[in-house]
Amino acid sequence: MRQNQCDSLASHLRAYGFQAESYHAGKDRVDRDMTQSKFINGNLRIIVATIAFGLGVNKSDVRSVIHFNLPKSIENYTQEIGRSGRDGNIAYCHLFLSSKDYVKMRSLAYCDGVDLSCIKEMLNRIILCNCNTNSTKRIFLPIDTSEIDFDMKKETISTILNYLEIYDKSIKSYLPIYSKITIKTYKFNINEIEKKEGYNEVLNCIINHSEKSNYSYVINIEKICDSLDCSPFYIINELNRMKELYKFNINYSNISFYLEMNNAVSVENLKSLNMNKNEWINSLSNKLFEHIKKIEKSKVKKVDQV
Repeated sequence: MRQNQCDSLASHLRAYGFQAESYHAGKDRVDRDMTQSKFINGNLRIIVATIAFGLGVNKSDVRSVIHFNLPKSIENYTQEIGRSGRDGNIAYCHLFLSSKDYVKMRSLAYCDGVDLSCIKEMLNRIILCNCNTNSTKRIFLPIDTSEIDFDMKKETISTILNYLEIYDKSIKSYLPIYSKITIKTYKFNINEIEKKEGYNEVLNCIINHSEKSNYSYVINIEKICDSLDCSPFYIINELNRMKELYKFNINYSNISFYLEMNNAVSVENLKSLNMNKNEWINSLSNKLFEHIKKIEKSKVKKVDQV
């Protein structure tokens, strides 16, 4: 159920004399907490909510769960109606089954799919990356631009990267990280940092490889990692440690997918397969494409089962 549907349905129920309130992520936190508290304490009979509310319900005497829209799968439906009747008494569950919902859910299951050419484009960006010449390539793929460049949802990209790690042992995929950091100082000019106690190679590199003004430095994490041949996690940990020492503020932005590729392992991998990089990309693309197709078929099957 969409947020505007929650509000509209709750309003409709109140117009007919029912005690009802809506609950969804678009509402203010205070309003959500108040609505939830009233429902849990028995002071509100009906709550019209998105799935976000059901996952956090701790109330044993819910007497009914009504689905306004078709759930994604039988498993989802079973979990969601399981919020009712936990006190052992009879509870009633009802689902409004609409052919429009079915068609929409089926379409959404298919829309997570991706073309083989898009997967190849992404693998070319990763495997043929000339981002550095160190023993470990550190690859940053900004999430916003990657969705456009590869014509995929970020969830699909994340899935492919996880499978990529399984098929190519030279690649390790990490959780998304911020690839841009801004340091702001207010008590001294940032150029004076090198005169202070605790000055180290990280700050030296930042001072020499960042966009600067008198009181701030904009850091491209990828450039700093390449220069120092270190992971972004080391840079971030060092900055957090020095933040207290130098009394500066840190702002993070440009969240990106992050991978590391061991060049030596990659070379050995290609030798064992008797392939060059382009052949490996084609082979790997086909394997990943088949995985995505299987996931897509599974989602459609689950919708059909409902």
